[in-house]
Amino acid sequence: MNLYFQDEKMGGDIIFRKRSGHVKKRYCEDALSEIVSSLSLIVVLVIATGIILSYSTGQYPKTTLPHTEIEYTNSSGYAFFTHSGGDNLSPDSIRIRGVFDNGTFKQYDQHTIRLITPDGNDENWSTSGSDLGFGYSLAVGPASGTNLSYQILLNKSGGEYLYREFGKPGATTILPIPTTPTPTPSPNLTCCLTEIDALFSITQTGSNPPTYLLSSLGNGTHSYTILGQGFSKTLNGREGSITFPNLTTDRTYQVIHTVIQKDGYYPVCSRSSSQSVTVYGCPDTCYANFIYESDPYNRLNISFRDRSEGADEWRWNFGDGHTKSEKNPNHEYSSLTIPSYRVTLTIGKNQCGNRINCSTTKQVSINCSGNADFNWTYEGRSPDTWDVNFLWNAGTYLFGKPYVLIWDFGDGNRTQISHLDWTGSIHHGYPHYNQCKDYSATLTVNTKDCGSYSATKTVSLPCICYDNPIANFSVAKEHIGTPFVISITDNSTHSKSSTGLVQWFWDMGDGTVFNNTSPPGTFTYSYPRCGEYSILLTVFDTQGCWDD
Repeated sequence: MNLYFQDEKMGGDIIFRKRSGHVKKRYCEDALSEIVSSLSLIVVLVIATGIILSYSTGQYPKTTLPHTEIEYTNSSGYAFFTHSGGDNLSPDSIRIRGVFDNGTFKQYDQHTIRLITPDGNDENWSTSGSDLGFGYSLAVGPASGTNLSYQILLNKSGGEYLYREFGKPGATTILPIPTTPTPTPSPNLTCCLTEIDALFSITQTGSNPPTYLLSSLGNGTHSYTILGQGFSKTLNGREGSITFPNLTTDRTYQVIHTVIQKDGYYPVCSRSSSQSVTVYGCPDTCYANFIYESDPYNRLNISFRDRSEGADEWRWNFGDGHTKSEKNPNHEYSSLTIPSYRVTLTIGKNQCGNRINCSTTKQVSINCSGNADFNWTYEGRSPDTWDVNFLWNAGTYLFGKPYVLIWDFGDGNRTQISHLDWTGSIHHGYPHYNQCKDYSATLTVNTKDCGSYSATKTVSLPCICYDNPIANFSVAKEHIGTPFVISITDNSTHSKSSTGLVQWFWDMGDGTVFNNTSPPGTFTYSYPRCGEYSILLTVFDTQGCWDD
């Protein structure tokens, strides 16, 4: 039997085919010789094939491609590709191609691709020094077109591979190409923080300007947010120093301390606590004032009494060429022929670290009492929030009757009282005094024989919160996964319906804080991944009262 062998390489295999044609008769020995020759040829061919296969396998090895999970989103013409698990991809290993319906392409490489880090930073991928790792995103665009799709092309030593395709109808997000699976990293979601980690202390370290040290011994990553009227600041770290401005009135600030447990870049859980700190004001006003009274047994002898605020230095000019530097001097004039003298008191005092001076001049009449000094007391009882009682220190007696008292309360209201109606004190308060601030009150005394004189004092009203805002909000889950998206609805109200809210401060528990000065309503917020987050809302009303 005469066989003809032809070898054809198909997929590395050898196919043996029988040649068609006429079969000739031979002697047995010829047939045996023919068989031996054929077997020898088979052995040679098998050995040769093994050599070819071995050589081919060594020259063209199977390419191992990375296994990476990528999520695709498109917003406002920009395409975002987010790493959600698996192997990292380096800037020089891939490029992205936008594919249009007409067959044209828009190419993006590491120099035109933007890398977005888990904390939101946006940078050029080629200069970032970072791979596309878990939680990172690549952004390209803007581009627009009908059925615009995107391809991720992978560069390997064996060539370029179509690694992923997104946005094309019927396309799969993972094409059937050889991969070496790598397990998706699983975040550590075990929260180790407790409420004790959120505790902190506030210690005053300076007075001019007022400075405080914020400190915590808790675990985790620490931040402090300080809020007050017209004031907002954030400090990062376990300890931080905060300097407040020098103010003329007392001011209360809220300090919010947030501690976050992180797994790498990503927050796992957080705890928060808050305290209030009152910074005592340092008035920048200077009021010089004095009263005087004639000795009923010697009208030329005048007794002067200082009624200035905080003075430690006095210079008196009595208007007759004489001066003194006492606080409460007596001065005897030489003649009754001059009915009055212009007396000037200049005072000096230290205030907020500065030396300041001011003066006042009064026409002092012989046989008169020029006493416009008054005191005020804060009642502070509910429901009249800011009730103030004013007391004239001269009582009801005065040389130079009749007299008229004119009270200016510093809020636009004035009251005039004659000596016949004056009882020794006057009450003024809510609703006229309706804010926690400073009011400048003035008493003017008009007399028939001794002229007019006045005194001014600062009435400082504290923030008393009988009717408080009520902080409240609700949360709904919008997307579970990466990112973790929630919707937040503000439900804050006020215990007194006529009082409005003016500020909403949010601490999202992942290191992000922001402020609203108008009602926020409902909004969405995205966390980089699932975890446990403590959200703190603080609301303020028009009086400076707050709740969290």
